[in-house]
Amino acid sequence: MDCFIRICDKPCITKPIHFSSYTSADSKVATLQLCYGTRCIIIQLLHLDYIPNSLRNLLSDQSITFVGVGITQDIAKLDRDYGLKCWAGNELGALSDSSFGRATHLSGGAEFASMMHKLFELPVEKPVNVTRSDWSINILNTEQIKYATVDAYVYFEYGEYLCQLLR
Repeated sequence: MDCFIRICDKPCITKPIHFSSYTSADSKVATLQLCYGTRCIIIQLLHLDYIPNSLRNLLSDQSITFVGVGITQDIAKLDRDYGLKCWAGNELGALSDSSFGRATHLSGGAEFASMMHKLFELPVEKPVNVTRSDWSINILNTEQIKYATVDAYVYFEYGEYLCQLLR
């Protein structure tokens, strides 16, 4: 539990990612969503001519902790696909288990959306036609943008909520 208390003393930023294709395990990361507070950004990595140093510096900043579901794998894929190194990533599932003192079996699916709706009264939806849509397109559609920002924001809020429980 000490490691989670230390995590809560740092600013937490959520970092969900989407892939160019869900048909292949080795598909390239297409988007990176970051959220801090009520500010969210979607970065379409596939369409960047180069990775800005400001993004590299943010991801490797030791004063920031990134939280998410499946974040360990996300960090590995960002390194694999773009050479992006992240300093710290912490699984919301483990943080949730520590906060509640039991296994919560947290995943990013429908159960998570239901729990977030109950906790924060947010209409969290994870429609398959959006989550499995083509994230490699040049201009994301309105549904993709809405989903990506709400997804990142809800992870951020849940991370903050869990940190409050641990304090």
